Amino acid sequence: MDDTQTSQKKVIAIVGGGVSGLYAAWKLVCEKNLTDTEIHIYEATQQCSGRIYTAWNFQGFPIELGAARFSKYVHPVLNSLVEKFAFKTMPYVYANRFWHLRGKKLSLEDIAAGKGTYELRENEIGKYTDNLYEYTEAHSTRTPEEINAMSFHEFLGEHISEEACRFFRDAEGYDLLLGDWLSGADGVRAVKQHPDMLQAEEVSWFHIVGGFHKLINTLEEQIRERGVKIFTGHRLIEVVQNPESVTLYVEKEENSDSIVKFVEAERVILCIKRLDLADITINLSEEKLSAMDAVQPIPMVKMFATYTNSWWSTFARRDGNFCITDMPIRKIYYGPGHHLMFYSDCESALYWKDLISESGKNPDALLSEVQRQLSVIYRMDPTKLPRPNAFYSKFWSTGIHVWRRNSNPVQVRDLLMGTAQDRVHIAGESFSVNAGWVEGALETVNLLIDSVLYPS
Repeated sequence: MDDTQTSQKKVIAIVGGGVSGLYAAWKLVCEKNLTDTEIHIYEATQQCSGRIYTAWNFQGFPIELGAARFSKYVHPVLNSLVEKFAFKTMPYVYANRFWHLRGKKLSLEDIAAGKGTYELRENEIGKYTDNLYEYTEAHSTRTPEEINAMSFHEFLGEHISEEACRFFRDAEGYDLLLGDWLSGADGVRAVKQHPDMLQAEEVSWFHIVGGFHKLINTLEEQIRERGVKIFTGHRLIEVVQNPESVTLYVEKEENSDSIVKFVEAERVILCIKRLDLADITINLSEEKLSAMDAVQPIPMVKMFATYTNSWWSTFARRDGNFCITDMPIRKIYYGPGHHLMFYSDCESALYWKDLISESGKNPDALLSEVQRQLSVIYRMDPTKLPRPNAFYSKFWSTGIHVWRRNSNPVQVRDLLMGTAQDRVHIAGESFSVNAGWVEGALETVNLLIDSVLYPS
């Protein structure tokens, strides 16, 4: 018997130690109270985390290089866990913003007055992105099916000019909005639920005090207390479905050698990213394999610079404390506390990829480029900008997933989730209707366990 199995109990194997894998185990042992089954988690890295990564707590503010914010209203499952675990929260404030687009600094008043550098049509001048979207939505005669069959770019482009589409992308600070693969339907979803597009009175956003990693740590602590076995450093390489069981082949590094072990399980729940699934040999149906192509992985970058003082406060009072640019630095959040946070996605994220990967050997190259781009915004000599006393960065080859055109998120999710008669189930953010959020990962787990495997 493989040494990862220590009893004759049935085994449910969960692959992936991110929030969806840990939550699946928590549901099984804390809510469903399975006593005749062993729950195993196999995680390829050396610790459970997934795309939640709280690097540090700086002056009481979490340095979140992964998931960072949630809404009590848009994310009810996550909020229920926050309340259940009695986590303290603090508001995530979207304060006054300004823009630096095509070499020009713009305020909301400048945009309203049509002072931007975009060659817009007469009826587009002075409109911000929510106005452009509302105009598109109001004038569209497309059915939901037709919108889903086109890209979000095409959906916008039927009613506003290409220049207005570019302004929409640049002013929102997300490259993905004009990606040819982003379906019109998913683009509409992303726009309608994203905090940058929602009005402050509609929804409130929060951080978890101490960081999102408290969620990971709490779930892990509680499931370990209830006997869940977590095997880190175990990478799944193959899944074989048998008539009465599933055989998992997992690879582990021991003493510089790679050892392949096998595990017999009653069923397996795969809580890993779309691209990680592609690296596993698994005898799924052609229908399921094809369905996986319905989502597009999106690269993302987060960077934090911490300082001894808020040197930008003079600018913030004058311009606002949230800046969106059309440069690779893309989004700049000022504080709270003496730090700056930078966010980029898609092409802008790829711009930083090599600089971040080489920053261990050459940290000055990354920091110098950040300083250079900040100096453009503030029209200052980059050598005169204060240097941070700490700098954190993370490139995510897959930060989130979005749905491609002609996809059916509910159908794909349910197909990959499977039925109670199946032995291999796929859950997590990748194929969730709420792709892009921790909430999506939690929702799929709830559906799988409460509706498919153990319905009330």
